[in-house]
Amino acid sequence: MRANKARFDVGDVVSIVFEDHSEGDQHITFEVFGVVMRKDRKSVLIGSFVYPGSLEQDENTVVYTILRATIQTATVLRKPDSTQPPTPNRF
Repeated sequence: MRANKARFDVGDVVSIVFEDHSEGDQHITFEVFGVVMRKDRKSVLIGSFVYPGSLEQDENTVVYTILRATIQTATVLRKPDSTQPPTPNRF
């Protein structure tokens, strides 16, 4: 089921809902948020704890590989060249 086939590019901040497998045939739905680090025909790499404006990876970066066939929805939250900065949350 592909309700949302949003196109995303490297550098975009995205939300991706996908099905992951556990033991046997059971599938669990997850959502991951992060920066598109790399993509190809079969998969997309989503990075969290990335440096603003950079795709460099180090020991702080956590990268998730998501198979495109498992993606249910993909939403672009912000483009890297966005002129409107995100509103920071105040804690």
